Amino acid sequence: MRFVHIADTHLSNRQYGLDEREKDIYNSFNQCIDKIIELEPDFVVHSGDLFDRSNPSINAMLTAIKGFEKLKEHKIPIYAIQGNHDMPRDISKGKPFVVLKRVLGNEFFKTFGKENCHNIGDISVCGFDYYPVNKKPVIDEKLEEIEQKINLNQNDGVKKSILLMHQGFNGFLPLDELCEVGIGDIPEVDYIACGHIHKRSLVSYDEDSNHKFKTKSPLLAYSGSTDSLSEKEYYDYEKNGKGFYYVDFDNCDLDKNNIEKINIKCRKFEKIDVDNQIDYNTLVNNLKSYDSKPIAIGKVCEELYEPLKAKLNEHTLFYRLVRKSVEEIDITNVNETSIKQVFEDYVYSKGLDVNFVENVHNKINSEEENYLEYVEDYYNEYVKNNIKNKG
Repeated sequence: MRFVHIADTHLSNRQYGLDEREKDIYNSFNQCIDKIIELEPDFVVHSGDLFDRSNPSINAMLTAIKGFEKLKEHKIPIYAIQGNHDMPRDISKGKPFVVLKRVLGNEFFKTFGKENCHNIGDISVCGFDYYPVNKKPVIDEKLEEIEQKINLNQNDGVKKSILLMHQGFNGFLPLDELCEVGIGDIPEVDYIACGHIHKRSLVSYDEDSNHKFKTKSPLLAYSGSTDSLSEKEYYDYEKNGKGFYYVDFDNCDLDKNNIEKINIKCRKFEKIDVDNQIDYNTLVNNLKSYDSKPIAIGKVCEELYEPLKAKLNEHTLFYRLVRKSVEEIDITNVNETSIKQVFEDYVYSKGLDVNFVENVHNKINSEEENYLEYVEDYYNEYVKNNIKNKG
């Protein structure tokens, strides 16, 4: 069998508050759908953050439904978990996945609630929705349940297994203390289909002498986001591309050679680093050469700041420009959404739990009296898990 591993499509995202960027996100998703149909896999796994928020826009919901209906027409089922962006903070609010199941049907759009494993022939597809780091005991419990189910399935003729997770693994976030799971926590599966980290990564634990498994060593894969949602992702796009993984499960022993990186086309990014007139002319010529206006971010010397600003206004969709002499952002087409993006990027860069910081911020702004209790519960759980792990 062959399957597609995709994640972090973030439908509804309006980077920098721009309609054009929201359309870019939909375009990237639709490109992925078209390429999946061309490949004709047996099934698709989506590892979370299908949507950018738990109350997606009508356009986002329609985009998801239309795309998945195309897959349904070609008899390609989807197995999906919820990421942190998909899940409502208030349990009384509706979940977009419930709508998708009702529209698309349970047999086509399969999720992981009470049933944490689904079998397709001799393959077991298992998974669970996102949990934050302060819910580590719940994650451990879910993994134990899945391990037991996989062992039972093997007795029924299941030969291979896939584990869907939307979590941060040790080594993939700035601080291991913020990671919810380590490879040593994982049952013996063939392929770990991860979401949450937007940079593409593929690790074979056969190559890591620190981790030994009894019968099989898993491949840990982050398929990455399908579009660039932060400045650092633009740089990664140029190096690793955006899209999804296409996995050939026909061979007995799965390795990196069985996994193909499928790329799509995203809006271009131009890094600004202008020290002199030659740099300026080269950059301006590059900006003029694009079919669609790029995103441009970077620094310029003081004497070329004003002329470059005029060119950027003309030839870019969005730019952020810093005077090299001042080393601060002096001009940017900032709005409420881009401020939120900068804030999230900053919190993430400091190795902090973005969801935790955002939740505290929202609770304080809404004058909720229990925000101190929320902070105390979070850190009590965090300290308890650290003591447990070190002991």
